[in-house]
Amino acid sequence: MAIQMRRGAYSDFDPTKMVAGEWAIVTSGDPTTVTGRAVYHCFVAGQVEKIASYSDAAQIIINSIPETVDALTEAVEEAEEAREDAEEAREQKVITSATATVDANIGTPSVDVSLGQPSALGRAISFVFHNLKGPKGDTVSVDPVTTTQIDTIVADGTVTDDLKALTGTGLTYLWGKLKLKFATLANGVVTVAQGGTGKATHTSNAVLTGNGTSAVNNVATADGALYATAANGAAQFGTLPVAQGGTGGTTAAAARSELSVPSTTDLGDVAGSIAYVESVTAKTNHAVGDYFMLGNVLMKATAAIATGETINASKATPATVQSQIDTLRDSVYREGPVDLNSISTTGFAYVYNASANLPVQNNGGMLITVTGGGGGTRIQAMVPLGRYQLFVRFFGSSVWSDWREL
Repeated sequence: MAIQMRRGAYSDFDPTKMVAGEWAIVTSGDPTTVTGRAVYHCFVAGQVEKIASYSDAAQIIINSIPETVDALTEAVEEAEEAREDAEEAREQKVITSATATVDANIGTPSVDVSLGQPSALGRAISFVFHNLKGPKGDTVSVDPVTTTQIDTIVADGTVTDDLKALTGTGLTYLWGKLKLKFATLANGVVTVAQGGTGKATHTSNAVLTGNGTSAVNNVATADGALYATAANGAAQFGTLPVAQGGTGGTTAAAARSELSVPSTTDLGDVAGSIAYVESVTAKTNHAVGDYFMLGNVLMKATAAIATGETINASKATPATVQSQIDTLRDSVYREGPVDLNSISTTGFAYVYNASANLPVQNNGGMLITVTGGGGGTRIQAMVPLGRYQLFVRFFGSSVWSDWREL
């Protein structure tokens, strides 16, 4: 890197011709220094900074002393003036004591305020109020409240007179009326109109029921359920009737009688455990082919049965009963390999692994349930025994859907 430096008298010094990084040594004639000598350095073309020497710095400090002394002197004088002003303000504003007097004159109210002489601690202040006493006013005659007016007030009425005095006699009369008005409260009983029950005592464990504006009723507890036989009817304890959702009886026999359910004494016995009844009234409609319970016997309707119609059943031999059971079993139970597409009867079926159209193969067999829907639709749900799986498919428009695992 080349060394760039200029030198010569100050009269020949032209800062604009210097380039970045160049030095200029003024050997004489510099007016900014005592010796006329100076050093300049160019950081950027056209921008030159003067480099002060030790003697230059010393001279600068010496030249600035008078100005600095003047500035410090002025600041001290201003601070002293501010202190004196603050002290004077404190003496003027600090109140060391205050007094006030009021004369007994009548007239236009006024007040005199006097400030004491200031001291180092502050000053005192005094107030003298004049003419605060007003002239004597006119007297007004006030009539006492009459008993009629008290009666009106107690009866929730309104008295329009603006100015009335309640004398001792009137107060006694008012208190007597109030005691009568709230006599029930005074006796410890809150009326229904006041939000109470209207009774001082109640039957132990009784149920309270409304009674309009009169005192509430106490319905004593008893065996049975609490119910009412009609809307807004009186509540009572007793055996809950069938019409109210109960059995209508307190014993099994009474309940069966109310519900028209035959008892075991009404049933015969065939082959030890197959029971029958000769007749019973149908509780609901049954279509042809419906299965239903007749007593404790599973029956199949061979003809339509209407609600209330008497159902007659003849005694069956064990062979006949077994045949009916086999027929029912065959409609819902399959023992061998089958085509699952052929199982559409509502009920349950057990099928083997070799059956057709299974969703999965399972050596333990599968349990299938079939439910029917409207329009001839069917739903098959299958659970492989011993596995935590459930498969479902649907039958509609004469076609079975694919199995779907849930």
